[in-house]
Amino acid sequence: TAYAIADALEAATGRRPHIVVLNLHRDKVEVNVRPTSEPTGGQPEAIAAYDRFHSLVEAASRAAKAQYGSAFLIDVHGLSSSYSEIQWGYLLPGTEFTMDDTRLDHPAYALSSSLRAVAEANPGEYAALTRGSHSMGGLLAARGYAGVPSPQFPFPTDSEGDPYNYNNGGYIVSTHTSVAGGTVSGLQMEPPLRP
Repeated sequence: TAYAIADALEAATGRRPHIVVLNLHRDKVEVNVRPTSEPTGGQPEAIAAYDRFHSLVEAASRAAKAQYGSAFLIDVHGLSSSYSEIQWGYLLPGTEFTMDDTRLDHPAYALSSSLRAVAEANPGEYAALTRGSHSMGGLLAARGYAGVPSPQFPFPTDSEGDPYNYNNGGYIVSTHTSVAGGTVSGLQMEPPLRP
């Protein structure tokens, strides 16, 4: 999926994005959690892989910022569940997307989001950035890929209308994006795994 995204972005813009791929199963090393002995099992090789992965993400961000002044990180995972929509994680709980656009546009939500830098450049448009027609969910929905949040699915619910377990973004997005300041915005993408 990451390579397909990179190919599409290069075809559309003429610029190849940086790609950092972890070719280890998460039972060997989990890079999407805070650094403790748990994600690496205390194994020196796993610790080295964890550190190398995060240093490569930082290096890619620095290179993009040096060339363009800002960057956008897409943390691609595989959703191992029965959900059929792509989940777009911006570090906000799914329940916050149940609010109407006026309330979601309050600056406090954008400031605690992985889209903070983009939202600061577009004040009062956070709802549109996360679930409007030009959001990631909206743009891909227009191409036949359903996602949440998006105009079609503004907040995560199951087929009965009840909230479900929504992947709102993990350690990679919270560590390497503008939620703490800076010019790197981003999101976690959880596309459903196909058999």
